[in-house]
Amino acid sequence: MSMQLELVTSPSEVKSIYSDLINNYQEFRNQYPKKYLLGCYQKWKDDCDYSNYPSIDDLLKDMTPEDMERSHVVRVPISAIYSSEESKGGFDRPLWSIQTPSAKKQQEHNLNLNKKGYSQECAAILGCILRPDPKDSKKWILVKWKGNNRLVMKLFCNDGDGSIEVLVSLTFHTKEKTQDECIQKESELHSTDAGERSGQNELQKFFSGFRAGRKEALYCFDFLKFNHINYGTLMQQEGIEGSDDWITLTNITGLSKGPGNGFFRKYTDQNVRYALDTIKLISEEITKEKEINSTAVEAFALMFSIYTVHGKSQKALEPLFTVHELQEFFLMFFESKQVSDDNFGISEQFKIKDLAVKSGVKETAYICAKTFWPLIVHRYKKMKNSQNGGVNGFSVDCYANQKMLEQCGNKMLKEEMTQIFLKGGQN
Repeated sequence: MSMQLELVTSPSEVKSIYSDLINNYQEFRNQYPKKYLLGCYQKWKDDCDYSNYPSIDDLLKDMTPEDMERSHVVRVPISAIYSSEESKGGFDRPLWSIQTPSAKKQQEHNLNLNKKGYSQECAAILGCILRPDPKDSKKWILVKWKGNNRLVMKLFCNDGDGSIEVLVSLTFHTKEKTQDECIQKESELHSTDAGERSGQNELQKFFSGFRAGRKEALYCFDFLKFNHINYGTLMQQEGIEGSDDWITLTNITGLSKGPGNGFFRKYTDQNVRYALDTIKLISEEITKEKEINSTAVEAFALMFSIYTVHGKSQKALEPLFTVHELQEFFLMFFESKQVSDDNFGISEQFKIKDLAVKSGVKETAYICAKTFWPLIVHRYKKMKNSQNGGVNGFSVDCYANQKMLEQCGNKMLKEEMTQIFLKGGQN
């Protein structure tokens, strides 16, 4: 038995049904004045002709239950398309594609390529899915999960005209799905697509994976939450109490692949936690930093995994440092690096953010050696001498240092590390 379905297009009506959805066309017009769009219209052209495809209204006027289990390719006016905005608890970033200068720059670059404008040959097809109105089984809302930038570029080339049509491939949610279940499904589609496109950045992929309920993203979120670390604005969106005051991680390289992968596999979960605890202490008590990078997390995790586990020899009964002792060294190190004297114009500050990949050097072990030696050896000697008296430092032949050298894959940098350890042990 066939039936006629209705597409809900009114922004106010859609908002009353789903709190995460925004209208792409409406937000675009809020951002760009008519005068600006006229200049775009004169500069870029649109060669698309979708008249051989059925419209979405043609599709919906005669639907069977079997039709709602299939995918369909139709033409749709841009004004009828909605997106799930991450700042409203959704999974996508339509506002980012409209409001961010870097997104606009990329869109203009794309429009200037090839035929100078919106090309049917290059534009491909948008991905959409229809959400049900929980109170009316005949009403549906079209939600886009792929194509933010293409919608913006299409509007640039058509004077911001919301009636202009785009080609979409659409499917249907089942009628009984809740808002959260719809978001999870759409996010899974978006996340799978994002993983295949370099244009999606790390933050976008993580948000998509989290909303889709992917195991690795959920694990990373729980790990960051447990350790009071922000990434993007997700903690705030999830209503995590006190998260406004947490330090922010600028990237999650090494943390995003879930348990048994990345940093967790290489250094263990516990040592990554020690690293984050130490970073928070240093930032709160000494450097006052609000943001950190993943290289710093890896550097501290590496140091804990080597120097609180291994000793001077392979058979040593105890490691060179306890966790508390190594953490204490890091605090002393950063305290000693905060030198400022206005009288003489002296300002020498080393911050956590300075533990970063520079000049193409991507070897974390090398970065640690260049940063913490020979001061770590000085601290070890002073600490152990006060405990036992007459204790030497630790040089390149120390088993822990040998394990550290194994972490460096660059032959030239490993040779330089060897000299650093050798000189450090002689002081």
